[in-house]
Amino acid sequence: MDTTLYQLLILFLLFYVFLIRPELKKAKKHQAMLDALKKGDKVLTRGGLYGVITKIENDNDLLVEIAGGVVVAINKIGILGLAEDTVVAPAPKNENKKAKK
Repeated sequence: MDTTLYQLLILFLLFYVFLIRPELKKAKKHQAMLDALKKGDKVLTRGGLYGVITKIENDNDLLVEIAGGVVVAINKIGILGLAEDTVVAPAPKNENKKAKK
């Protein structure tokens, strides 16, 4: 065999070990997390919203409460991950209000 063929094989092996394999493991772990979602789980959406799953309608659709009484329908693909006990800070008070006279 030619040395270029060996070099190509080594290059492919390096790509597989350092790029392809870790991405496959990450995708498999994410899919397992999506399959294990249940009512009451705190989630983070791909849009950056935190919420709580209130209902699982079918295999792919979820109802997620993102604020008091605000429920949105989200496809499982839109879930980035579980929210790890995230504390949402209250909005800062506006101290630049002009005093009424």
